[in-house]
Amino acid sequence: GDMLPIESGTDADLTTSCSDGKTALLAGSEGVMITTSNGMIFRKLTAEELPFPDRPVQWICSTWNNGRYILAGSSGELAIGEYDSVTGRFRFDGFLTMSARGESIFAQSVIVDASGVIILLGKSGRTYILSANRLTWKELLTQSAAPVKAIARASDGKIVLFRDGSFFSTRILTRVEYEEHLTDTAIRAGDMCFLRSDAPVFDGISRQSADGRWQAFGTDVEVQIVDDAPANGGKSSLKLFGSNPGTGEARFVSQVLNDDRSAVFVEKTFYRIELWLKQNGMRDGEVMVWLSGEFESVGTVFTEVGNNWRHYSALIVLPAKACGDQAGEIRLNVGFSGKGDLFVDRVYFGPDKYSSEMIPENYRDQISDMSPSFIRLSNVAFGKTGVASESYYYPVGNESDALTEMGEYVSRGCISLESSLRMTKQAGASPWLVIDSAAAQDQVKNLIEYFCGSISEPFGKMRIDNGTAVPWSTQFERVVFEVADSRGLFATDLQKGAYVDYMIGIMKSSPHYLDIKDRVIFLDGMDYTGGSMLSEADYHTAYLHISGLSDDIAVTGGNPSSIEIISAGYLNYYDRIPRILSRPRENIGEWIGSSGYRILNEQKTQAGILRNDT
Repeated sequence: GDMLPIESGTDADLTTSCSDGKTALLAGSEGVMITTSNGMIFRKLTAEELPFPDRPVQWICSTWNNGRYILAGSSGELAIGEYDSVTGRFRFDGFLTMSARGESIFAQSVIVDASGVIILLGKSGRTYILSANRLTWKELLTQSAAPVKAIARASDGKIVLFRDGSFFSTRILTRVEYEEHLTDTAIRAGDMCFLRSDAPVFDGISRQSADGRWQAFGTDVEVQIVDDAPANGGKSSLKLFGSNPGTGEARFVSQVLNDDRSAVFVEKTFYRIELWLKQNGMRDGEVMVWLSGEFESVGTVFTEVGNNWRHYSALIVLPAKACGDQAGEIRLNVGFSGKGDLFVDRVYFGPDKYSSEMIPENYRDQISDMSPSFIRLSNVAFGKTGVASESYYYPVGNESDALTEMGEYVSRGCISLESSLRMTKQAGASPWLVIDSAAAQDQVKNLIEYFCGSISEPFGKMRIDNGTAVPWSTQFERVVFEVADSRGLFATDLQKGAYVDYMIGIMKSSPHYLDIKDRVIFLDGMDYTGGSMLSEADYHTAYLHISGLSDDIAVTGGNPSSIEIISAGYLNYYDRIPRILSRPRENIGEWIGSSGYRILNEQKTQAGILRNDT
């Protein structure tokens, strides 16, 4: 066909363009930006809309991602903005950036990766990542000295590079940012460094969550994790929307409730669905919640869902066909019809007798009936890899799944410090808190602040917002802190002892340490190969697990009794208790962190070996 010239309304050279699929933005020399929604009629952005109204920027490259228009200029200019479909106007913020070394970067192209990070390709062939908190470009290593000629992001989230006449792709972008500026001598060989990263449940591309539990359905449906949440709801929530909002199709997220056959529903029982909702741009403000399967769907419609977070709840009775272990697949669905954005958080579905805010009452009552002196809260092990430390401070209902070493996602169970402390208080026990080998200094200080702090301190205020006004430090006779290494991170006994002392030193340096000084007990949970505890902790703790087939349990005789196996297992455990060098002449005993007992009777026959659990 023929190409026809179209009047753009400007004499400036237009060098780059990007679009959200409906509204296009073109930019070029002299800082000019124009927009169009039909490709025929163009409008020049006003001075109020421009990121640099008084600067003759030469715009080089641009991209659109997740509602953001991003442009890079020739002299370090960076513009990030949004288009308001109601007013028909753009809102831009302008930034002057440079490389981490203070050098100017001449931009060639810009992309955004699946996690929302802005990546820039310079004319030199080097790639950079934007450090948003300092507005500097940090160079990305591409494992080759050859310059990169082009960079792009594929539809499946891969980053594609063209270099040395060949294409390369990757899904992985490893980013390490230091909390503060470090000199060349600040980090040396042997120092312990802590790396943290966020892994969203939805990457903004796939219709299935990373753990495989949630799926999105509907025409042009998109789902993202956004930094918006209700009170006591963590930091983020799920956003459900459509890339073509004009259609009236239903869009919803869905989860199989009984995929492992562990969830068996009971007939003539009330079940409760709870969740937090808000919406933007939905015409009727109606949100559907229903259960579906090999039966007639049951559910409800929440009406008048507004622009602010609000808690919604409804009771559901499942039909007889949905109950029992032959019910087939049962799905929980949340969604809406038409255009707009739906935000969802803190979804709960379960028996009406259970509270979504607490550990189940029957479990708490069983613990109380045992009358324990201490309760080891290994479920909230601070410094455990794979979970953000701030997750422990939110109420029950904010848990995320854990990724196992086998690549499978499993439920973490309760990881709420507040709920765990309340259970401990109800049982009349004292808390035994665990600090694992990936704990950083600020995590430990925040823990002490939550335990002892006032409303004027961030984590003290968080405790009060969770419903406990009186500091936990005044509510227990004792508090135990165990420093452990569940992942075997430390290779030598010296490293293990040093880490325990380091954690104890951080706790003692807290301004709140005086509040618990007379009641605190420090435990060393390290496994020392040399037979001596090398830290200044008060006691040592280990695990007592006895098994009839353990290689290091020696029992004489052909068929040992349970008593003999237990005795031999205990002696083996006792021999592994390290000497405490700081108090060599005291017989101070050992704390048992957990215990287990399993006997496998082994009978040799002509058919092989039979093992029976007893």
